[in-house]
Amino acid sequence: MPNLLNLLLKEKNQPPMNKCILTVLLFSRLGVLLFSQELPIGYISYFSNACTHKSFFNSWHSEDADSWKIIPYKKGSALRVVPADSLKNPWVPETRGILSDMVFGDFILEFEFRTTSKLGSGFSGFYFLGPVKTSQNYYTIAFTSDTLVFFYIDDSVTYRLSGKPVTFNKDSWNKVRITRDILTRQLQIVVNNNASEKIVFTDRNLVMGYIGFGTHRVISNLKNINLWAPTSITDTTFAW
Repeated sequence: MPNLLNLLLKEKNQPPMNKCILTVLLFSRLGVLLFSQELPIGYISYFSNACTHKSFFNSWHSEDADSWKIIPYKKGSALRVVPADSLKNPWVPETRGILSDMVFGDFILEFEFRTTSKLGSGFSGFYFLGPVKTSQNYYTIAFTSDTLVFFYIDDSVTYRLSGKPVTFNKDSWNKVRITRDILTRQLQIVVNNNASEKIVFTDRNLVMGYIGFGTHRVISNLKNINLWAPTSITDTTFAW
């Protein structure tokens, strides 16, 4: 695939009509955005999957493969993750999985999720994991009934770093966009395109790592996972 930045630089010398055509072609090759924002220059698609076919698992690394299934759903299929029967620390996801072999610094991640039962009162929920460096040391954002909670987990010991209120659709799909900035060490989260509720978490120690999902005491469903980044490092050393 040609370098996106080089194509954009060549664009500057094209006639106006050609510029418009080339711009449309470029963005059509980058996957479908759930939100209306354009991608930054230099970002390309590293992962795009509707979660409707078992081929999804070719790019997925989980600690408990039996907990992740592609199941029929209204108007299609979705990825279902079932929590393990565990008495772990309630802020540690019981069931975890990551995108295989890819380590990111800057990235934009979009996905849709819903739960099959009411989210708990802070002790159960759907999780975004990342960047995950090892199975024992990673950051996690817990999506509870009305709050996003940002944690650092060190060998099953949790450190709560921040928590912010957010509005979820409790009985339907929620669209989530996460933007990661390695320079500022920020994670920005927008739910259901509600920019007025944009949530920002910052930690200077949050650098690079894997990206994944998890759940705790609640069955969750995922679909339409899309990931863009300017670059990625290949690393096959991760192990649960």
